[in-house]
Amino acid sequence: MGEHRPIILGGAIGLLACVAGFMLGADAIEDWQLAARYTARVAFLLFLCVYCMGPAFRLTQSPSLRAPLRNRRAWGLGFALAHGVHLAALVTFLIVSGRPTSPITLLLGGLGYVVLLALVLTSNDAAVKRLGARWKTLHRFGVHYLWLIFTLTYLGRIAEPNPSSQSYVLFALALGAAALRLAGFVKGRGQPKAV
Repeated sequence: MGEHRPIILGGAIGLLACVAGFMLGADAIEDWQLAARYTARVAFLLFLCVYCMGPAFRLTQSPSLRAPLRNRRAWGLGFALAHGVHLAALVTFLIVSGRPTSPITLLLGGLGYVVLLALVLTSNDAAVKRLGARWKTLHRFGVHYLWLIFTLTYLGRIAEPNPSSQSYVLFALALGAAALRLAGFVKGRGQPKAV
């Protein structure tokens, strides 16, 4: 049961973020808008945990990171579940509000969900064995593409008139995560895998 906790946690956090949106919104449109916003933020924070786990361990060799790192697949699935809740909230908001979405957002964001689905469907031992080296390529591309989508989203929020302070924080977290990955990559080159 313990290995499934991150998946349950991801779903619970996504649903709680939805509830928070419903509690704080003034009407149905704002309820769903806030639910979409909050679910995106919590999913992003879960994503950062998965994205940074390996590099953080390589840099610190912290024993406290060993167990989460061994269970990274479940953490990734927890993120995917939370982000699935975000997708449901976002689609509902777009339907309820009638707000149009730009073709570029649909293309890049839609591709992000296709990539996420591919990661979920291949997050099992059978897929690892069947795909061989291509599994690592797919997952490396996938996490970097998802990082790019989150980063561009928060950069776009900063470019809007009167951006919120949360947009700056989230964008800074995305850049910090990339810096951590780069530092972990540099340190990890030529070293045997610890876990």
